[in-house]
Amino acid sequence: MVKIRPARKEDKIKIIELLKETGLYYPAQNLNHFLVAEINQKVVGALQLKKYKNYFFLSSLGVKKTYEKQGIATSLLNYVQKNFRAPIYLYTIIPSFFAKFGFKPAQKLPPHLPSKNLLGCQDCQPQKCQCLVWMPA
Repeated sequence: MVKIRPARKEDKIKIIELLKETGLYYPAQNLNHFLVAEINQKVVGALQLKKYKNYFFLSSLGVKKTYEKQGIATSLLNYVQKNFRAPIYLYTIIPSFFAKFGFKPAQKLPPHLPSKNLLGCQDCQPQKCQCLVWMPA
């Protein structure tokens, strides 16, 4: 069974390993505001969710390769949508995945949304990167 919880200090090394394994690590990354997914007390997935004044910014959603296709990312996103009731913005190159959770292309960007450049997006696939938003009902 998957358990979702806020990351603790002792999770830092496991989060960095996970981010490196999934290609989501970048040198300027701040490791605060992470949630982790655990199976048998082992960190198998994580995401970062930073609170801004009127919205959240989701980034670095990753799952260990040996646990892919087991619903870990779904569990993380369901937890976030249930427990954080404000608009959630993210950048992604896989919008079809997030569309399954109700994310849509952002028509207007909120103030202070992190720049793609700060997130290492230029090293990814910037031509495919989209900003999506989920609005709570």
